[in-house]
Amino acid sequence: TSDSQVTDESDTGTGIITDDQTNGVDEDATATIVVGDATTVTEDDANYLTYEVKLSNAVSNDVAVSLATGGDATDGSDYENLEYFDGTNWVAVSGDVTLPANGDALQVRVHVLDDAITEADESVVLSASTNDSQVTDSSDTGTGIIEDDQTNGVDEDITATIVVSDA
Repeated sequence: TSDSQVTDESDTGTGIITDDQTNGVDEDATATIVVGDATTVTEDDANYLTYEVKLSNAVSNDVAVSLATGGDATDGSDYENLEYFDGTNWVAVSGDVTLPANGDALQVRVHVLDDAITEADESVVLSASTNDSQVTDSSDTGTGIIEDDQTNGVDEDITATIVVSDA
């Protein structure tokens, strides 16, 4: 300017933009649900199929997730008891489970049951889904395989009865 009362014709100012964060994460951050496949196990009452369920990256708040099982294995005769690890104990899944906002994995498992049926290997598919707005791909699945405990093509739990008759 050319005003004689102004001694400095220019000046600067500083503005600060504060990011909208919650728990150290931008509130606009989104993630997807990731369900890892379980390691294949042999049919045995001592075995479990264990999956990892997590968010693909950190978001600003924890996410409630619904879990379900499917596949060609039968709940109640091939496997049972959907459980998650709470950091101390295995807890039966009842309703939604919580995925931590920081993206840490939640371990989920089913107990494998041994039966006396000769059958093909069977799958247990774990599905996780949510309607949380922080999650853009709101569902995923992981698969675990139960291998039948066979020897020479026959389930090793099958027993036979020898019958001797008079000829």
